[in-house]
Amino acid sequence: MPRAAGTADISSAAEDKLSFKLGLAAGVKCADLIAAYNACVGGRTVSVAWACRNAYRASQECIREYVNQDNLEVMKQRWIAAGKPRYPDWNQLMDGIVASEHRQQRHQQQQLQQQQGQQ
Repeated sequence: MPRAAGTADISSAAEDKLSFKLGLAAGVKCADLIAAYNACVGGRTVSVAWACRNAYRASQECIREYVNQDNLEVMKQRWIAAGKPRYPDWNQLMDGIVASEHRQQRHQQQQLQQQQGQQ
C-alpha cells in the first residue's frame, strides 16, 4: 500500500502500533455491538448467516468508524509532530478521533437487541 505524503518515514512497526491502538479503541467503543453479535451467534450454526446479519453489520460499521485510513493518517501526523516518541501520549494522539456517530450506533444496537428479544 502506498504511503501518504509526509508519513513516508514511518516504519512498518510504528504504523502497526498506531493501527493496533486504533483497533483497541474500537474494541472498547464498540464493545456493546460486538457483545450483541457474539450473543447472537452463540449456539447457532447455519442460521448465523441471516439471524445475525444486522448485528454483524452494526459491529463492523462501528469498528470502521475508528479503524480507517483517515484516522491512521491523523495519528501518524501527530506522532511525527510529537517527535516520534517511543512511549507516546496516546490520549493526545487519539484526541478527537473517536467517532461522534458512536452514540447513534449505540441506539441502533439497542433497537437491534430489542428486535432480537421479540423473535
